[in-house]
Amino acid sequence: MKDSLLLAIRSDQRGSGLKSIKRALAATLIALALAACVDESATPDDVLATPTLMLATPTPAMTPTTVKVFTPLNFVAYRHKSGVFSVSQPDDWEVIDSSTDQRLSVRFVPPPGFGSRVIVEATNEGVLAQDQIHNKAESYIALNYTPNPAYHEVNRSDLPDGRIQAIYDYDDTHGGTGRETLTFQQVGPFLIVLRVFLANVDEASLSAGLDTMASSLIVDPQAAWGTSVAAINPAELIVANTLLWQSGDTTNVMGEVRNASPADATNVQAQITLCDRNGATLSPLSTGTGIKVIDRGGSAPFAISIQNLPRGVQICAQQASGEPAKPDPDYTTALSLTVTPSINSRGRLVLDSQVGNPGLAPVKNIHVALVVYDADNRVVGYGTVDSQAEILLYPGQTWSISYIFETLGGKADRYVALAEAQIVNPSNPSLNP
Repeated sequence: MKDSLLLAIRSDQRGSGLKSIKRALAATLIALALAACVDESATPDDVLATPTLMLATPTPAMTPTTVKVFTPLNFVAYRHKSGVFSVSQPDDWEVIDSSTDQRLSVRFVPPPGFGSRVIVEATNEGVLAQDQIHNKAESYIALNYTPNPAYHEVNRSDLPDGRIQAIYDYDDTHGGTGRETLTFQQVGPFLIVLRVFLANVDEASLSAGLDTMASSLIVDPQAAWGTSVAAINPAELIVANTLLWQSGDTTNVMGEVRNASPADATNVQAQITLCDRNGATLSPLSTGTGIKVIDRGGSAPFAISIQNLPRGVQICAQQASGEPAKPDPDYTTALSLTVTPSINSRGRLVLDSQVGNPGLAPVKNIHVALVVYDADNRVVGYGTVDSQAEILLYPGQTWSISYIFETLGGKADRYVALAEAQIVNPSNPSLNP
């Protein structure tokens, strides 16, 4: 190898000069390095064997995913066609409206690649007391959250502004995780449910936007929405638990009207037709119910008294009529009531009642209907008490009343009190200092 090197140098000296010498030296050094890598103990066959080509392990190809582009949200105003609520929404979000005549339900969904969403729901419940709102919230949670094992309740609380809030962690065990904030609030006659779900993967990009949407929700308590029922089928107003009895020259007919229609009913009239003992029809009688609005699924009592009818008359037909009740933010039946029966010194039934105002605003013009039922659930006694014009019942206050039943149509077994009142707007000048 040394002789080869000297020979190369001499040859280059005789040849093309210094540059050629440098190229020859580089080639020779490379040859020496390759020779040094050969194991001296290897056999010729080993040295001449085809070399194994070593390839680097390729990086696994990544599964294609949707790439999120984090751009600032551009908000636009959304107002539901019912006029009940409005909210600011990102302009590229999809709006899915699945509302019915009895419930508004609107879902706001971001573009593909995000897992978050916002849902606004509303029902026209009339003005509710706080304990009634709690009951509605419990029912909603039992229907929508309790059966779903993906939801785990973290916290539930009453907020200072009267809202009820529940927070849930979400994990569907298939990679979908996040946190949902559920809020109930009443505005006028509307019970509003707001559901804000923030997926964990969206926290950095959508957290602030969801907060903006939640805080922008506005509800109009004067919106004329609640039911699209144009008329109530008289067959859905059921006259029940009626009883006729005669005391002296007075004939009494008492009962109640049940509202089986899909809407709250008002201007409800019970029509009773009496026949004499021979079956001849007498003049039909008509009267209103004890309270102005009968909630769907609820009932209200009525009573008719007429003088100088012949003995032995009987009820030969009964029916009721009414119309859908329009939302009225100034009207409420959300009053607490207690009833205590007693017998006075003259042997008359006395019902003492306390009417409480559990709401957030004062009420006036309170009307109370007291109903007595026998063991067969027939109405055997009915009376009403109205507050004087100057009585104003503030939140948390109670009003005590007492009513004496001079006659009953049967033996008293149970007692019911119903009440309604007018809500006083705190902005009324008469309430300001």
